[in-house]
Amino acid sequence: MCRLWLAPGLVRVCWSSVSQVVDLPEPWPLEVTERRTHKCLCGKCGSETCGSFSEDVKAPGALITAMVVYLLHFQMIPEDRLATLMRDLFGVGLVPATVARMGRDWAARF
Repeated sequence: MCRLWLAPGLVRVCWSSVSQVVDLPEPWPLEVTERRTHKCLCGKCGSETCGSFSEDVKAPGALITAMVVYLLHFQMIPEDRLATLMRDLFGVGLVPATVARMGRDWAARF
């Protein structure tokens, strides 16, 4: 090989190659939003009152629901296997009945 050919300013690129590695990022920690209610007792009359949660607070989040509905209806993964998959891959504890309800609730929107 000619050393002059490698001298700065005299080098021409004749050929190059590219290699890529595609991988999934590590599972991120789940985003948990905690909501609280309080039970209060009136100091004057003694009556008790308590806050309540809306229905969406008791349900899994929108992104988890979207993934479950996609895997359940488009990829046709059975409910029990989908519950196991969500636990193994993402640490999301769902039972097959919850997976089924998520699919029914989503379908009822349309």
